[in-house]
Amino acid sequence: MQRITRDKLTPVFDRRLPPVAWVAQQEVFLVETEDSRGGRARIPRHTTPEYLLAMRAKGYHGNPVTGPVYVEGAMPGDALAVHILEQTCDSLGYMGYWPFLFHLEEAARQALREMLVWIEERTGMSRREAYLLAGCVGDWRPGQVQIPNDSMRCIFPKQYLRSRP
Repeated sequence: MQRITRDKLTPVFDRRLPPVAWVAQQEVFLVETEDSRGGRARIPRHTTPEYLLAMRAKGYHGNPVTGPVYVEGAMPGDALAVHILEQTCDSLGYMGYWPFLFHLEEAARQALREMLVWIEERTGMSRREAYLLAGCVGDWRPGQVQIPNDSMRCIFPKQYLRSRP
């Protein structure tokens, strides 16, 4: 089985990069990658607030990717189905929310403010009505939690919006 090792990391998805591997359609292959900090969180002492703040101050690319991988027969614009058969953690797993680094609460407040304006403008609802509706049916999720831009998004089913009077 072909193995694509973690030394083939890049900080961005970019079609202009040369492929790090070539695979046939339906081929099963193994991909190694890193955690969202590029392997910098492999040992517990590297998860302390002091270490993370220093790492952020130096700057780093989060969420590295392994690739690109060339799939024989695939053409630009094709949709490819990728099946992840197994996923294992190396030496240390973590959840990357650190309130002293990422200010998701403010990002959530900003997303809510923007969603309320959007609902008000689209429907003519009052701020209070929009707030109640967003609280009931809005699905709030972190967006791209990468330095320097933290973000939240609200998934909102349009079926709950009435037409503007």
